[in-house]
Amino acid sequence: MDNAKSNDVAIKQMMSTFNARNMLVANGQYFHLRCVAHIINLVVDDGLKQIGMAVVRVREAVKWIKGSSARSKSFKDIAKVCKVDTKKFLCQDVPTRWNSTYLMLEAALPYEPAMKLFNSVTPQFELTQYFAEKQYKMNASDLGHFDILMWWKKNSVRFPILSEMAKDILAIPISSVASESAFSMGGRVLSTFRNSLAPEMVEALICSEDWLRSSSSSIDLMEEEGEPIPFLRKQYYDTMEALHKDGKVTWPLDDADTNTELERTYSSDPDQS
Repeated sequence: MDNAKSNDVAIKQMMSTFNARNMLVANGQYFHLRCVAHIINLVVDDGLKQIGMAVVRVREAVKWIKGSSARSKSFKDIAKVCKVDTKKFLCQDVPTRWNSTYLMLEAALPYEPAMKLFNSVTPQFELTQYFAEKQYKMNASDLGHFDILMWWKKNSVRFPILSEMAKDILAIPISSVASESAFSMGGRVLSTFRNSLAPEMVEALICSEDWLRSSSSSIDLMEEEGEPIPFLRKQYYDTMEALHKDGKVTWPLDDADTNTELERTYSSDPDQS
């Protein structure tokens, strides 16, 4: 077992249990056998820290070369020009396995001249490489199916920095105004000073304003005298009376004169107006 703290606690618990039953040999001196492979891996990792930056640079170079088939082909051509005498190509390591790091360094060492030449002839800036890409004209029918965010996602390996910039820029909304306030009337009705209205009252206000703003060509809301049709007047009166009975709004029905006037105005038959 390795030197993890959880393993140490488990071993101590087991030793305590076995010791109570007199089942330990040599008082448990050889009970906890360490993992030799793990110890060697820790020793090598500690030694690699002294040359950590060199290993990281080789790892990133191998990762970048093997990240594209075109770059791998170009690197092999340059290796032939440099007359690299090896049949073993670059291999990517696993940082948690020291033997894979050793194999990566062993394979990369003969390619040192090729890496220097490849670095000198390869464009150093993503922007230069991006503008050097071939340009293709798109048909009008292709515009509806082209997803610019998906394109940058697929090419994030080739342009890692530019792809991050593209995601930040393309994520900016078209308008700085919130879309909710542009298309919803509720945000204008429920202001900071009117945020305690009951849902029924909000519905009545929004519907009333919507009716009044409706086009007279589609729905004839006005009579010849210029007054709203009696049906809407009566509907509005009934709604407010119901809300008043529930105690959700204050409606001047307690005043006898006002009550009589409202009943005479709104309770008339709409067809007789």
